[in-house]
Amino acid sequence: MHAVCLIPSESERSTNMPIATIQIMEGRDEAAKAKLIAAVTDAICDSIGARREAVRVLVQEIPKSQWGIGGETAEALGR
Repeated sequence: MHAVCLIPSESERSTNMPIATIQIMEGRDEAAKAKLIAAVTDAICDSIGARREAVRVLVQEIPKSQWGIGGETAEALGR
């Protein structure tokens, strides 16, 4: 299976600054977050043809006490 990727013109690329916001539960180490940022950046570049230096990835860590799962906090569930 081959994917066809339409690459925007230079003028379209110059105004393209995609921003991805990812919310994750606290607790992952810096290496894991860096790997996530790199992978999301690659996916954005590959899928919409954005320039790598234009992509922004924001990782928001949510405390386990503020992450609800089935009516309980992740902290209470031992996650």
